[in-house]
Amino acid sequence: MKKIFLIPALLMCLGMSRLSAQTIEVEKTYELSKKSAKGVLKSVTFENDKYTLIYVTKATEQKVKFETYEFDKDFNFINMTPEELNNDVARKRLAKGKKVETPETYTRVYAKAGGNLVGTLVIEIWERTYRWDWAYGGYLYTEKQLNKIKPKGEEGAKYQLLNSFSDGATGDMICLVMYKPSAYGKDGKVGEMDAPDYKLLRISKADGSIIKEKVIDNQYSYQIALMRTFVSPDPDNEDEELVTGCGFVFAPVEQGKAWKQFENPKNNEFMYMEVSSDLDIVIKKSFEVTNAQWRIDELVRDADKNVYLFGPALEPKNKFMGYTMIAETKFKAVQLAKLNSNGDRQYCSFTDLKQFEVTAMKPASQKKSPEYSGKKFRILDYNLATNKDFLVTGQNFETGKVTKFTDVMVFHFDKDGVLKANYGIDKLTKSDAGELNAMPTIMLSGDNPSNMYLLMKEIDAYNKAGRALTYARLAQIKTDGKGISDVTTLGMVKDDPKYYLDENFPFLSGANGNVVFFGSDKKGRNIWFSRVKLN
Repeated sequence: MKKIFLIPALLMCLGMSRLSAQTIEVEKTYELSKKSAKGVLKSVTFENDKYTLIYVTKATEQKVKFETYEFDKDFNFINMTPEELNNDVARKRLAKGKKVETPETYTRVYAKAGGNLVGTLVIEIWERTYRWDWAYGGYLYTEKQLNKIKPKGEEGAKYQLLNSFSDGATGDMICLVMYKPSAYGKDGKVGEMDAPDYKLLRISKADGSIIKEKVIDNQYSYQIALMRTFVSPDPDNEDEELVTGCGFVFAPVEQGKAWKQFENPKNNEFMYMEVSSDLDIVIKKSFEVTNAQWRIDELVRDADKNVYLFGPALEPKNKFMGYTMIAETKFKAVQLAKLNSNGDRQYCSFTDLKQFEVTAMKPASQKKSPEYSGKKFRILDYNLATNKDFLVTGQNFETGKVTKFTDVMVFHFDKDGVLKANYGIDKLTKSDAGELNAMPTIMLSGDNPSNMYLLMKEIDAYNKAGRALTYARLAQIKTDGKGISDVTTLGMVKDDPKYYLDENFPFLSGANGNVVFFGSDKKGRNIWFSRVKLN
């Protein structure tokens, strides 16, 4: 019988001396069998105050061997049951409670849009065959190309692809296109389309034919500043999401003499458009921004379908956005815009670097306060608080012979887009793996709506399989913008990472709604549970 151990008190108390923002309630480890340690963890459930972990230890084309472990709510070992099941029975076991069982094999045909070397729209039809592989722990696939088509419009004019997305329900391709410049006549028209107009095409995955199209009439010329797809749960498969539509942000374009008539006199009048997978234009509205020289990094849509647009900006000048903004790296501010569910502008805030200095905060035990200087910065995550505040998490980085990631930053904007606080957190890991790769982060919520919790998954190393070994660091952020706690570091023994978060199950449901972090040591032999109370 393997033994379950309490982790030393030093580990349990680490990082809790100053501000008790999060409390480690229980922390334990358990030594797995050699077979499970070399196997694949395929399922973790928490039901009736009991954790059940299923490891696949061996698989052939006919049979699968499991070892199933059970622990009580405080991670005390109950029992381990070895089993050998036929493949079809094994798949049903892992599909327990799901709407769709895992099939052995299945095939999907899908369309893929792209542009050739000169930018002409090309549609490729592919067939992909998936086969479940127990040793791999997931699906492996093979694919082959069935067809290749260059759709054409009126008078044989070729299309230029601007952007595209796949309809999740059918596999058809939705393309936003315009005619290639060479197709336009002297009057700036091809058929029913003026030079600034775009066209939406629905292209069949079966043969690449255009089965539906819609012209988007525009008075002025635009460039696409950003496109993001929207997803909804798949009613037939709870593990999957379906793309159901798309949001576009367009910026006005400065034109030369020949097409000056299509230039918008307002260089800061952007346009937002939402399109369904059926080519219905749900929203199409113009909105003014504070500064047109704005690189929009992300579009976030909340549960009420409000849209948030965020990105760095230059100093306000009477200039168009310009294609060069994509490559710009020295910014003087950030800009945040909010549109409601109808596409109407709620605000567009412009925050310069001086305001970032004024609002800078750090954990109390940290010596220096990292700063945002408007230079190289990697966005990690976006979150909305219960009070409608908007939070952006990112990481500074330095470039030289190699790119090195440094401090973690959290920008905290209030419900009107005003910067409340700018939190700077030192990165703990100094390893090559931790410096050369951006850090995964997740924002968690506790029982108290006044607090949010930043989970930083610090990268310590990569194992032989190429999997990042990450350990958890947790800090409380006040939603009123008045502070950040000291950082609680989990999985450490004598200041060195000992237990790493599981790649597929980094945290689990816990008793009384608390968060349970889960992982193992580097070799995967000793699994680790840590239940944390988010105060």
